Amino acid sequence: MKRFIYLNKINFKKILLMILVIPNWLSANELSIIKYGYGMRGWNGYEYEKAQLHPKQWYLPNYPIVRFKSFEVANTNEQALNGLYLSLSVKNNNNNILATLSFKNEKSYPYFIRTTSLPYIPTENKESASDIKLCRMLFFISTANISLDYLGSICDYRSSFEKDDWYKLSPHSEVHFQIMLNEYYYFMPNIKNYIIRTTDFTFVKQEWFIEQNINEKILSLIGDGNNPHQYHIPPHLPPIKNNYIPESNQLITFMSRFNFKGINSNNILMIKSNQVHIKIDGGKVKSLYYKD
Repeated sequence: MKRFIYLNKINFKKILLMILVIPNWLSANELSIIKYGYGMRGWNGYEYEKAQLHPKQWYLPNYPIVRFKSFEVANTNEQALNGLYLSLSVKNNNNNILATLSFKNEKSYPYFIRTTSLPYIPTENKESASDIKLCRMLFFISTANISLDYLGSICDYRSSFEKDDWYKLSPHSEVHFQIMLNEYYYFMPNIKNYIIRTTDFTFVKQEWFIEQNINEKILSLIGDGNNPHQYHIPPHLPPIKNNYIPESNQLITFMSRFNFKGINSNNILMIKSNQVHIKIDGGKVKSLYYKD
C-alpha cells in the first residue's frame, strides 16, 4: 500500500511537471491555432455592413495552422544551404502597410520560379517595375487566433507553363517587390499585434527542366498524351486484375518513384520568408473599403 501511494506521488509529480513545462514550451515556440477569419463582408450567404469574424472551416494549403520556431530555423538553414534567400520586411508608411519581399541568389547558377508564384507586374523588366499587384494570397497575416482574409483578385495567366513562363533569378542577383498590404487585406480596428509571413515559394534549377522534358517524352511514347494519370503498365506484365492494373502499379505511380516530371530533391526547393512581428492600428490604416 505504501509503495502504491509512493508511486502515485511520483506520477503526480511527473504530471505536475508536464502541466508546468508544456505551456511554457508551447509559448516559447509560438503555438498558434487559427480559428477565425476577418475581412470579408459576407459569409455563408449573409452580407454585413462591416467586416465580421467568421469561423475557419476549411484547410488552406501551406497555412500555418500550427507554427513553431523550429520551422523558422529549418527554413533559415535551407536558404543558407542553397544560397537562395527570401526576406520580408513590413512597415507603416503614411497609413499604408508596406511589405517588401526580397529574393537573393548567391549561387553561380540561376534559379527559376513560376511567374504565377510572384506578384504580378505588367512589364517585362521585373527589376524596375513599380506597378505591382497581388494575384493570389502570398501573405499570411494573423493576430492571436484570427487570420486576415485575402480580398484581392486572381490574375488571368496563360495556361501553359513552359520555361518561358518561369522567372529567372540570375546568379549573384536579387530582386525586390513592394506591396501595399492594406490594398488586399482589411486590418482590424484598434491596435493589434500581427504576425506576417509569406506562403511557400518553389524554386527549381536548370536540371529540373531537362528531367521534366525527358519524363514527359517517355509518357507520350507509352500513352496517348492526354492524361498521364490514366497510363498503366502494359497488361501483359503482372500483376493483372480484371484487365486493369491496380492503382499502386499504375505508370504514374511508378514514375513518381523516379522523380516524375523532374521532381528531384536536388533540383527543387521550397522556401518561405521570415516572420515579421508588427503592431498595427487598423483604425489609422487606409482601408480598401469605403469609410465605415
